[in-house]
Formats: sequence, C-alpha cells, structure tokens
Amino acid sequence: MVLRLIGLLFAALGLVLGLTYGWSGSLGALLRRINPGGLANFQDGVQQNLPRFVWDGVLSPVLAMPAWTAAVAICVLLFLISAMRPGRG
Repeated sequence: MVLRLIGLLFAALGLVLGLTYGWSGSLGALLRRINPGGLANFQDGVQQNLPRFVWDGVLSPVLAMPAWTAAVAICVLLFLISAMRPGRG
C-alpha cells in the first residue's frame, strides 16, 4: 500500500513536470535550470572518478530524455515491486 502511494506521488510529479516544463523538456535542462553549476560539477566528478562509459553510455542518455519520464519510470518500478508483494505492497 505504501509503495503504491509513493508510486502515485511520482506519477503526479511526472504530470506536473510535463505540464510545467513541457513534454519534451529534457531532464538535463531542468537540472540546469534548478542548479546551473551543479550538473557541471556532477559531470566532472563522474568523468574523473568512474569509467568513461558511465557518463557517455548511461548518464548522458538519461539526462537527454524528457524530465517527466524519470518520475513515471520510478512510478512504474514501484508499482511492479508492489505487485510482486501481494498484501504488503
């Protein structure tokens, strides 16, 4: 029940992000709007401390996808976890 409630909150967040920042606004652009230097510092830290494919192959595509999809993906994941735990989800 708790996971479903948290999942619904993430679904609502996805809807708000889509309506507020546009359905095609990227997650990276949203993070740059919230904290301009934070994303650059995060990129430098990842590129210096982790293998190159982590930024180029994993994080860069995630930051390029629309912002609302991150919240909806977490929502779907929580719903799937709660479905696997009948009676306790």
